[in-house]
Amino acid sequence: MTHLSNRRRGFTLIELMVVVAIVAILAGIAYPSYVDHVRRARLTDAQMVLMEAAQWMERQYTQGNTYPTSAVTAASYDSAPKDGAVAYTIAKTPTTASQAYTLTATATGDQANYMRCRTLTLTNTGDRTSADDTDCWQ
Repeated sequence: MTHLSNRRRGFTLIELMVVVAIVAILAGIAYPSYVDHVRRARLTDAQMVLMEAAQWMERQYTQGNTYPTSAVTAASYDSAPKDGAVAYTIAKTPTTASQAYTLTATATGDQANYMRCRTLTLTNTGDRTSADDTDCWQ
């Protein structure tokens, strides 16, 4: 008579394969969602930097009654995020009049692969636009 206690305990190959398949399916669903979330967070950070740069421009305007003609890099608003890997580059579009400005955030690196909101624009009149989509500023 054989005892069940003599059998070796452990996982069969089939059980292990089922667990690996379940983990692969979960990872296949979760990873794209995670990447999308990170890209949306970078977009929000770029919007924040644009708004901060616009506030800096307005402060300069109140001091001299003109907007600075140089780029906003003088105030270190040249990239988003301000620390870490750059996802957007910020630039002031040159204008001949010192009474207007246009700030533009352009996606770089992996963020440029995001199919929406690759270019954000903010003007001195408060117009917020994007070349890629209409709901980037919501």
